[in-house]
Amino acid sequence: MKIISDGCDDVNLSQIEAFVDLVETRSFSHTAQRLSVSQPAISQRINALEKSLGCQLFERKSDDLVLTHIGTYLYEQGKGILALCQSTYLHIQDMKSSPHGSVSIGASTIPSQFLISPMIKEFRNSYPHIQIQVHVAGTEQITRLLSEKKVDVAIVGSYPSDDSSFHVFPVATDQLQLIVPIDHAWATRAYINIEELKDAILILREKQSGTRKILSEALSHHNIQLDKLSVLGEFGSTDAVISAVENSLGVSFVSTAAAERAITLQKVKPVLVRGLSIERKLYCAVNKDHNSLSTNKFVDFIQTLAL
Repeated sequence: MKIISDGCDDVNLSQIEAFVDLVETRSFSHTAQRLSVSQPAISQRINALEKSLGCQLFERKSDDLVLTHIGTYLYEQGKGILALCQSTYLHIQDMKSSPHGSVSIGASTIPSQFLISPMIKEFRNSYPHIQIQVHVAGTEQITRLLSEKKVDVAIVGSYPSDDSSFHVFPVATDQLQLIVPIDHAWATRAYINIEELKDAILILREKQSGTRKILSEALSHHNIQLDKLSVLGEFGSTDAVISAVENSLGVSFVSTAAAERAITLQKVKPVLVRGLSIERKLYCAVNKDHNSLSTNKFVDFIQTLAL
């Protein structure tokens, strides 16, 4: 590798390496052995280095090698040059095995609350130098951000819209369950019939929510149209929905994982709906033309977890 050029000969790294080693060994033969070259090759490198610099580096007194004042300076600088080259090489090797960079993740509400954090923790154990940013929004908004390449990866609660530019695969399974207020008439029952939902006051997620989409599809299979039911209101987060149920504003279908704490604290009651089982998959989506090494590592890691 050439490191100096002035229109004449070039000083290169092999010359600096030979010079520094020769200063330390005081022996052409030992330096040749350590660098795995012939002794004449070491002499040639030193001569070429002195010729390029236009000065002597050694005062040759009998069999001893004594540094000139320029040689002393070059020795100190040369050690730093070689150390920097070695450090740079090792750092590049480390970057290849443990990539640096960043990954921007877009997550819908349920994955952001119960899936993303443990996933990131495990990923960071393997790739500590990759920084993670998480953006939380509804499934449709996250999918749009991915399409616009404002996030690198999307993890959402329903299958993204049919976009041929996405690579999509499932990463986890979730269930929706009916929860009711503790003082609700259904709270003392083990189950209700699906037709009874027509008499309920429902609390729903916003229309862009994956949870809302899955619920609507499941009910339509039983000839029940969600937009025909009595709806008190729409809320932008699952936590807000659960809080509304706790306060006896209505009943709702929410993620089993999301409802677990409120059920344990006996703030809401889960009720089975006979003949209705709503299981859904959580999906990861990434643009097919992505080429970031850090994104590739994250996607590969998620696919391994999903197996």
